[in-house]
Amino acid sequence: MELINIRLFFIIATLLLVHAVVSAQAPPAPGDPQPELPIDNGIPFLMISGLLLAIYVIRKKKKTPIPSKIPSLPLEDRLKKVAKEFHINNTKTRL
Repeated sequence: MELINIRLFFIIATLLLVHAVVSAQAPPAPGDPQPELPIDNGIPFLMISGLLLAIYVIRKKKKTPIPSKIPSLPLEDRLKKVAKEFHINNTKTRL
């Protein structure tokens, strides 16, 4: 769920940036040649937002435990847990 929130935030931030850059340009007068769009103003903003997002993701990953460091249950306990879950799931499907 949190990954979806991060993706949505990044997409919304990117769309807002594109809208701000495009809407800041004055439309050319009729008959004038089309000017090039100066997107250089948005590039530093994109770089900074990408850097902040990368820092956030790296810090978030450091807080989540690594699967190899999580103490695992002995094999017998794991088998009992799986059998119990299977039994619970099996009875639920019969209802």
